[in-house]
Amino acid sequence: MKKNTPKTRLSFFQFGIFTITFFVLTFSVFIVEATNYYVNDNSTSGDVFCSAVGNNSNNGTTISTPKLTLSNLLTTYSATMVSGDTVKIDAGTYNNEVRINFTLSGITFIGAGNNSTIIDNLGAGLATNYFMYVTGNNVTIKNMKIKGYENNGTQTPGHCGQALTIGGGATGILIENVIMSTNGASGGNPSIVILANCSVNIKGGGSLCNVWKTAYTGGVEVFGDGITLNIQDYILAYNFKTGAYDGGALLMNNYSGGTENPMTNTKVFVTNTRFFNNEASDGGAISQRGGVLTVTDCIIDGNMAGQTSTPIYGGGIRMTGGTATYTRTKFTNNILGSSGGTLRGAAIGLYSLNTNISLTLDNCFFSGNVGAEGDDLYADKNSSKTVNVFATNTTFSSSAKSIYNKDADLIQLTDCGNPTIQAGCSNSPAVIKVNTTLPSSIPTPNPQIILSGDCSSTIVLPIELTTFKGMCLKNKIELFWQTASETNNDYFIIEKSINGINYTQIGTVEGNGNSNTLKNYIYSDSDVSNKNNFYRLTQVDFDGKFSQSEIIAVSNSCNEIGFEFSNAYYNSSNNKISLSFLASLSGNINISITDILGRDIYNNIIEVQEGINNNNIQLNSLSNSVYIISLYNEEFRVHKKIYVNIN
Repeated sequence: MKKNTPKTRLSFFQFGIFTITFFVLTFSVFIVEATNYYVNDNSTSGDVFCSAVGNNSNNGTTISTPKLTLSNLLTTYSATMVSGDTVKIDAGTYNNEVRINFTLSGITFIGAGNNSTIIDNLGAGLATNYFMYVTGNNVTIKNMKIKGYENNGTQTPGHCGQALTIGGGATGILIENVIMSTNGASGGNPSIVILANCSVNIKGGGSLCNVWKTAYTGGVEVFGDGITLNIQDYILAYNFKTGAYDGGALLMNNYSGGTENPMTNTKVFVTNTRFFNNEASDGGAISQRGGVLTVTDCIIDGNMAGQTSTPIYGGGIRMTGGTATYTRTKFTNNILGSSGGTLRGAAIGLYSLNTNISLTLDNCFFSGNVGAEGDDLYADKNSSKTVNVFATNTTFSSSAKSIYNKDADLIQLTDCGNPTIQAGCSNSPAVIKVNTTLPSSIPTPNPQIILSGDCSSTIVLPIELTTFKGMCLKNKIELFWQTASETNNDYFIIEKSINGINYTQIGTVEGNGNSNTLKNYIYSDSDVSNKNNFYRLTQVDFDGKFSQSEIIAVSNSCNEIGFEFSNAYYNSSNNKISLSFLASLSGNINISITDILGRDIYNNIIEVQEGINNNNIQLNSLSNSVYIISLYNEEFRVHKKIYVNIN
């Protein structure tokens, strides 16, 4: 009789364990941990990341074995880098980092600070040198200074910036706390170029002193269609690009592939940014040839346009096409440049050379602008291409030539007072003034500042001071400030004045040395005897170098609430409402958003900290309207009105 051999059977439990083990073993093959890579110069002075000097014979993967150059590290590891990897470039100056064509995605390059990690081509070498051409997605470049590059943009891979180019349809790019400085000695393109179909966020830092009067804009160029660019908390200053090139700080270029393009799908958002003392042939600060531009809480001050041929459009802003909305923005002291000519529109010059123009001014302010034809605004249409201007709650200057209207299709001013139309202009059709009541208030944008001088002595705060505010609370004045990053920051001196001229030290607050995260500071002044009090900060480095903040004024009208809005705005590029507020105590508060009819749009409870608070609220279904943001608990309720304009 044949003996039956028992069959091996797996119980349900055993089968489950086997299956789970199989999946763990299978999927663990695909789990790759992110790697930190390290680059250091031949010194450890001021270092944040590394404990040893750099050497290209090192492996570059530990703090004690950093590479000496970024180029060597990328040559060694570019084939094995994966998304999530970080390259840490420590304090020092790096002189031979050129023509890096970076195609990988998800990599972060982080320096020790924009006054500590310096990528410097020394204004020397080939005119085709550039720092980096990025075509990978989700790349971050952070906390460094990039200077001294001379790229003329003619080499493969094509049109690109003096120092940095984002191309190949790259998305999710972040350039944070980076200073672009003194690029362009031999001629060529802007410091940063963003090409077609790319999306980029530029946050903090600035484009400064790209000064050799060569070609195109000195700061940032948007070149082509399908681009989304967000610029936030930035400085564009002392960029000089004359000859026959427009847009000293920012150029929206509607030429792509040698042909004119209306750039209908290119959108640029600029928030809390200062355009200061830039110069070009036209559009000293900004030249817009097409696309959609949204500017919020910015200052456009002291910019110049001029050339030997005339006329010239826009000491501050030139528009030859596209749609632009300026909200809570100040246009001050924009004038004719050193090359001379007839300036049309010292602040804003419109001429629809490329495409139709639509300009909206909402709660803006004009002062001190001086042009031959229109101190604040010049409007002229070209052939069948239209020019339409809508201004609301905007303060124009008291000049006798505030507005020069040659033949705009429509200029409509609502609640803008009664600005003067310059004598001798055709003004046909005539400017429409709906209610000539002056605005009840002027905007008070507060972007970071350039502290002094010219390109040889320009000082940017060694700390990234994002906010400096004050409020009177329960018979004392509370001062709040916040830094995004700090380099060698020893301490702050708090100074006070009763007239805004003569200052006295009233206290000090210890700094955080070196930091790449948000830091909050608070100082209390118990003397509220004066109606108005003026304050400034003097920041002192460990080596004794110092710099001063802007001046703020705080009245002695004390509130008993302890909460106060600083800012709130809607960013249509990501459908987020960003808000900043001051809080005297930490804890939980309610936040709500209602529409103009009082209907609830959003409700939540958030935790706040003492000092400056920043929050972003994602909302995907808003329409063009007015909304009310409320912060409240059982003891108080404060409100902020915002305008939503979805392009």
